[in-house]
Amino acid sequence: MGVHKNNKPTRKPWLGLIAAASAATMIGVPASGAEEEEVEDESDSRLEEVVVTATYRDTNLMDTPISITALSEDQIIEKGIHNIFSLYTNIPGLNLKKATSGFNDVTIRGISPYAEGNGSPVGAYLNNMPVGSTNGDAQHFSIPLFDLERVEVLKGPQGTLYGEGTMGGAIRYITNKPDPTGLDFAVRGSTETMAHSSGFGHRIDGMVNVPLGDMAAARGILYSRDMKGLIDAPGRGEDTDWEKETGGRITVGFYPTDTFEAHVMYMNVDMTGGGPAIAFHCYEELRVDVNLIEIPSYPNEFDCSGDHNAQFDRDPYITHKAHPTLAGTDLDGTIDEYTLKNVDFTWDLPFATLTGNFSKYARYTKRAGDESPPHVNFSRRFVEDFRCFGLLPTGECDVSTAPTINPMTGRGGIMAGQICHSTCISWARGESYEFRLVSNTDSRLKWTIGHYFKDAYRFDGTHAPCPDEVPYAGILQTEVDGQLFDEHCSLLWLFNPGITPQRQATIVRGFLNRILFSGSRDRNFTEETSYFGEVSYAITPQWEVTVGVRVADVQVQVDDYVNGFNPSNTIDTSFRLDDDTKTSPKVGLTWRPNDDWMLYGIWSHGFRPGIVQGAVVNVIAQVEPLRGSSQAAEDLYQFLLGKQTIEGDQAESLELGAKATVADGRLSFTAALFTIDWTDIIIDVESFSPDLPGVSPFPFSYADNAGNAETRGVEFEVEAHLSDALTLRAAGAWLPTADIGTASAGNDARVAGSTALGVQVGNRIPASPEYTGSVSLSYNFEIAGFQATARGEHYFVAEQWRGPDNERVTPSYHKTDTRLTLRRDNYDLAVYLNNAFDQVVAYERNQQGYNFGRARTFGLEVNWRM
Repeated sequence: MGVHKNNKPTRKPWLGLIAAASAATMIGVPASGAEEEEVEDESDSRLEEVVVTATYRDTNLMDTPISITALSEDQIIEKGIHNIFSLYTNIPGLNLKKATSGFNDVTIRGISPYAEGNGSPVGAYLNNMPVGSTNGDAQHFSIPLFDLERVEVLKGPQGTLYGEGTMGGAIRYITNKPDPTGLDFAVRGSTETMAHSSGFGHRIDGMVNVPLGDMAAARGILYSRDMKGLIDAPGRGEDTDWEKETGGRITVGFYPTDTFEAHVMYMNVDMTGGGPAIAFHCYEELRVDVNLIEIPSYPNEFDCSGDHNAQFDRDPYITHKAHPTLAGTDLDGTIDEYTLKNVDFTWDLPFATLTGNFSKYARYTKRAGDESPPHVNFSRRFVEDFRCFGLLPTGECDVSTAPTINPMTGRGGIMAGQICHSTCISWARGESYEFRLVSNTDSRLKWTIGHYFKDAYRFDGTHAPCPDEVPYAGILQTEVDGQLFDEHCSLLWLFNPGITPQRQATIVRGFLNRILFSGSRDRNFTEETSYFGEVSYAITPQWEVTVGVRVADVQVQVDDYVNGFNPSNTIDTSFRLDDDTKTSPKVGLTWRPNDDWMLYGIWSHGFRPGIVQGAVVNVIAQVEPLRGSSQAAEDLYQFLLGKQTIEGDQAESLELGAKATVADGRLSFTAALFTIDWTDIIIDVESFSPDLPGVSPFPFSYADNAGNAETRGVEFEVEAHLSDALTLRAAGAWLPTADIGTASAGNDARVAGSTALGVQVGNRIPASPEYTGSVSLSYNFEIAGFQATARGEHYFVAEQWRGPDNERVTPSYHKTDTRLTLRRDNYDLAVYLNNAFDQVVAYERNQQGYNFGRARTFGLEVNWRM
C-alpha cells in the first residue's frame, strides 16, 4: 500500500545521549562469522530511513532541523494505536487530560489550554487541512487512525510553516492517497474484554481503493468502535462511561499529469457516550475550598465513610454522581458529530511547488451529566436551611407550604430534584483556505511562502431542560439561531402552590439564573488572515541558516446571552475585538559536521488571538442604573467596559537539538533541550464591588492578561537494532520547570472554572507532568511458518495537576502492554494484553472526580490486506 517505513525518532538530550552511548557499547562488537556475512548482517540491521513532510518537502527525519516525532502506518498497527489516548503516550512532550467523555485537552511541552484564549495552543491538521482546536468544547477531533501513511507531531511554535497558529505545536494526520494503479482492500478487526467491565468491545476498520481509469482513483474507509466502560453507578448498573463511534472517509484523487494532482475528501464521524463518565467518590471530609460535605443528597448504595483515599482504595471505578432515574434521558451522556469537506491540489512548477487547500467543517457536541453534589447541597441549604436568605418575598420561599411531590427522586421538599443538572451544547462551522509556494530547485536557497484565511462560527450554551413535572416547563425558553433552548433549570424549583408558573418562571429567569446559577449562551465569530513563510540558506555544506515570520490579523465578535439578565435590553451584548496585527518571527541555525550528525538551534514565537468576554455584561447591567448617583459605580462601569475585550497570549521558545545515526546505521537518537516563556496568559481575577448606594458589596470575576509562566525541559528518543531480530526503543521527556510566574496584581487570581484557592506564584502548570517515558523491546522470529513479532512496551507518566490552583493532583501511573503478532502472506493475527498488571490509569482528577484510562485489556486483532 505504498507505506513509508517509519521509526519513532524526535529529539531529547542528556538522557538520550547516555542511552545512545550505552546501546552503542552493547552493539559495538561485530558478530562472528565470515566478513561477507558480517557486511550482510550489518546491512539487514540498519535502521530504515523515515521520510516526513513537516516542511512540505520530502525530507529524511534525521536530517530535518525541527523537533518531530513520526509514527508510520506499520508502527501504528504494531503498537495497536487506535485514537489520541493510545497515541499520546508514544510521543515525548505530548500530554493529554480528559475531563469527561468527549472533552480532551492536548498539551505540548507544558503549553496547555488551562487558560482562556481564542483557539488551542496545539493545532491539528488532517493532511493539509486544519481541523480546528484541540481543546475545550472544540476538543481534539476523533481522527480515525486507520489507513494513515503517517502521524507527525511537531513541537514548538510552527506559525512560519502552517497557516493556523500553532503556539505550542501541531499534530499532523497524513492519509494514504488514492492509487490509480490497482484495486486494493484492507480490513482490521479486533475484539477485547477489559477487567472491571462487562461484555466484549470491538473495532472494525475497512478500506477499499478503486481505480477510476489511469488518472484517477477513489479510496474510502469505514469504521465502527464499541468501547466498554469501567464506572459503576447506583441505579444504573455497570459501565456508565461507554463510548460508541462510527465514521467514514472517502477521497477521490485526480492525477492528470506528472506535475499536477488534486484530491476531494469527505469525512463524517458520529460518537455517543454514556454518562456520567466521571468516577466521583463521596466521603465525609470537607473539601478544601468549599465548606460543604461531598455526599449526594439522593440515596445510594455505596459506603461514603472515611476520607477520599479510603473510598478510592475501596473501589476507584465508582461514581456517586449519577442520578438514579436519568439514565438514557436528555440529561445523560455525550454526543459528538462532525463532518469535514476538503479540496486540495499540488502543482509542480519549474521553480516551486504550489499547493492549495479549501476546507469546510461542521460540528455538534452535547455533554450532559449531573453537576457536582456541592451544588446540590448549596441548593438545598439555600432553600431549606437559609430560607433564600430573605432575598425573595415572604411566601415564595416557604418550605412549610411547599408540595411534597418529587417525581424526579421520590423525595419530598421544595425542589423537584435534589440535584442540579447541566447540559452543554456547542455547534461550530467554519471554512478556510490556504495557499503555499515551496521552492523545489536544487540550490543553496530554499523558501516557503503562504497565505491563510479562516472564517469560523461557534455557538456555546449551558442549559438544563426542565422536566415535564416542573410547572414552568416550556415557559423558560430562548430562541437562538432559530432553535429553542430551555433556560438553565438549575434548581428545578417547586414553590408555594399559590404561585403561578409564570411567576415561578420569572423568579428562575430574573433572579435565580441571574444571581446564583446562570446558564449562558454565546455566539462567537472569528476571522483570521495570515501570511507566513521562511527562507533557508546553506552558507556552506555544513552550515545552514533559516529565518521566518508569520503576520496575522484577527477579528473576533461575540454576541452574549445570559439567562434572565437585563430584561430591558439597555446594555449592548455584542462586542468586537479587532486585534492589532500580530507578528511571529523565527530564526534557526543548523550544523551538519558529517553525514551522520546534525545539531540545530531554533528561536521561535507564537501567539493566540484574544477573546471577547461577555460574562462582564451581567455585572455591567447591575451597575449601569447606579452610574448617575455614584462615582464608584461609574468608575466600576468604565473599568468593566475596558475588560470586554482581552488580548491573546504568546510564547517564545528556544530549542537546541541533536540528531544522529551511528554504529553503522544501527542506532539513532534525537535529543532536544528547550525553554519557553509564556506571557499574557488570560486568567480570571476575582474581586468585590465597592460600596454602592442600595447595594451590598458583591463578588464578581473578569478575565485579564494577568499571568505568565515558563517551562524548561529535555526530550529524547533512541532506537537501536541490537541484532537483526531484536530492536530497542526508548523515549522520554523531563520537565523540571513548569512554573506559573505571576498570577495577577494580587493573589486572588484564578482560572475560569477553578476553585477559590487561587493561582499562586510557583504553582505548576496543569497537565505538565515532570517526566514521561516509554521503553520497548520487539523480537522477530519464525514459528510454524509464520513471521512473528513479540513486543513489550512500558509507559510511565508522573503525577500532574488538573488546575493552576494545584488543589487536586492527578496521580502518576505506569502500565505495560504486550503483543504477539503472526504474519503470513497478506494477513496477520495479533493477540495483546494491555495494562497487563491492571494499574489504575487516571487521565485527570478535577472537582467533579476522576476520568480513567483503560484497565487490563485482553484482545485479539486480525489485519488483512489485498
